[in-house]
Amino acid sequence: MVMVFFSAKAQGFQVAYQIGAMVVLPVVMLVLEQAFGVKYFSVGLVLALGLSLWVLDALLLWLVVRSFHRDQLISWVGRKQSTLQF
Repeated sequence: MVMVFFSAKAQGFQVAYQIGAMVVLPVVMLVLEQAFGVKYFSVGLVLALGLSLWVLDALLLWLVVRSFHRDQLISWVGRKQSTLQF
């Protein structure tokens, strides 16, 4: 949800990709640390983290739905396409 929210607000696709990498990279690092034994997460901790991320995702979904305005997005895309020159 974070990536969807920021990609809708980003000025270009490159900015959206960079923000997406900033969101995904810490999660990948935690999984790799757990897989290689650098860190050990107990079952209770994993369940608590999973539940908190699930609640956070639900809140972000609510925020994105409330802030999404189709007419503004369509007019923004229309402005961007009109400035393109072939």
